[in-house]
Amino acid sequence: MSSSLQQIISLPAPSSEGSSNTQQYLIFFVPGSPGPAAYYRSFLSSLHASLHDGSTTKRATFEILAESLSGPGAGADELPSVSSMTSGVEHMEAVLLDRVSTLASGREGNTPVKVIMVGHCAGAYVVLELLKRWQQDASHEKGYGFTVAGTVCLFPSVAMKTVGGAVSQTVLTLLSNSALFVHHSVKLLLFLVPSAVIDTLLRSTTGLSGNAAKVTKEMMGSQWGIYQALTLWRSQMEDQKSGRWDDAIYSSNSAPTSPTYMLFGQNEGEPEVGRGHGRLDPVAGINKSQLPNHFFTTQKDSETVASLVKEYIGEIVKQDNSI
Repeated sequence: MSSSLQQIISLPAPSSEGSSNTQQYLIFFVPGSPGPAAYYRSFLSSLHASLHDGSTTKRATFEILAESLSGPGAGADELPSVSSMTSGVEHMEAVLLDRVSTLASGREGNTPVKVIMVGHCAGAYVVLELLKRWQQDASHEKGYGFTVAGTVCLFPSVAMKTVGGAVSQTVLTLLSNSALFVHHSVKLLLFLVPSAVIDTLLRSTTGLSGNAAKVTKEMMGSQWGIYQALTLWRSQMEDQKSGRWDDAIYSSNSAPTSPTYMLFGQNEGEPEVGRGHGRLDPVAGINKSQLPNHFFTTQKDSETVASLVKEYIGEIVKQDNSI
C-alpha cells in the first residue's frame, strides 16, 4: 500500500518551448508544524493548476517544490535528523540550494534562477530567516546563481492574543514538554484501539478531510512522528519567546526589490509590521474569521488560500518583470 506520509512534493513546470520570453520560477514551499509536506498536497496541486491557467502563464511558468519541515527521516525507523527550528532552517536551505544548483546547471548563460519562497506558520519563520541570512551574506545567491523574487508568509506564527489561541498554545506547550511520554502513549493507544475506531475519532473530533486524516494517522503510527512534531513545537515556542521570530519579520523590510506578503489567520494576533517598522504591511482586505490557520485540512480552504497565493505570486512576477 502506498504511503500517505509523502515527504517531498515536486510539481514540475510545463514546457515553455516556443516562448523565449517566458521566465521560469521555482516556488519553494516550507510547511508548518507538525511538518509533513503531505498535508499540503491539495493546496499545492490547486496552486500549481491555477498558476498555469491564467494570464500569469503568458510571461512565467512555475515549478513547485516542498519538503517536510521535519526532514527526510520523518516517519522512519531512525531518530529524526531535524529536532529544532534552527536545524529545520539549515535543512530547508540545503534542500533549496540543491535544487537551485540543478536548475542553474541546465541554463544557458548566467541567467539566475528566480525563487519565490512560500512558508506556512513555522515555515513562514523559516523562509524569513533564510531571507535574512542571504541579505547579510549575498555569497549564497551569487555562488548558486539564484535570486529571491519574493516571499509569501501564510499565517506567520506570532504570540496568541485570543483566549482560544492562548489555551491551545498552553496545552501544546505542556504536551511538548513531555514529548517522549506523549509519543509512547499515542503508540500504545494505536496498539490497543482498532484502526477503524481511530479513523472515526480523527474525522469526528478534528474535522480533518480524507487526505489530512490519512496523513495524521500515518504520522501517529510512524516510529518517531509524534515525538518529532512535539519537539519541533517546543523549539518553535522557545524561538518565539526569545523574540527571534519578531526580529525575522521586522528585518524582512530591508530588501526593497524583493516584496513580502503576509496573510494572518482567525486565531492569531498580528505583529505591528509596517507601523513604524518599515515597508512591510500585513496583507489587506482579508477576512480572518473565514481563513483558519489549518486551511490545509479541507479541500475548500486549500483552494481558497491557493487563489490568494496566486494573486500574491502574480504581483511578485509583475514587480520582478518591472525591475
